[in-house]
Amino acid sequence: MELSQNKGIKDYTVLLAEIKQQVKQSQLKAVISANSQMLYMYWYIGNNILAMQQAQGWGAKVIDQLAKDLKKEFPEQKGFSVRNLKYIRKFAEIYSIEFMQQVAAQNTNMQLDIIVQTPSAQISWSHHIQH
Repeated sequence: MELSQNKGIKDYTVLLAEIKQQVKQSQLKAVISANSQMLYMYWYIGNNILAMQQAQGWGAKVIDQLAKDLKKEFPEQKGFSVRNLKYIRKFAEIYSIEFMQQVAAQNTNMQLDIIVQTPSAQISWSHHIQH
């Protein structure tokens, strides 16, 4: 009888270890996915800022107006300050060649797939803006 109890404990210990490992892997995947989605959103916003500035010129104050409007629409969400929108524009400027050449004439879902698969998508936003 004692043997089967020990076996039960060992089996439970193995089960617990496997579940803990799965939880940790799932949490990591969720963080990476969320980070990739945020980077894609910033890249998308940045490319649109670049296009608008090119069409209207710097004097149009695209970033200033966008910061006001986005803060009004999403008051609880951070990341839409004038300063961060300038970082977002720079991010899109830096990565536009890398991403746009790969996804020319393809849809947004394809762009997202390519971005998510790049090593840069696994780096946090704070690391992108510091370099």
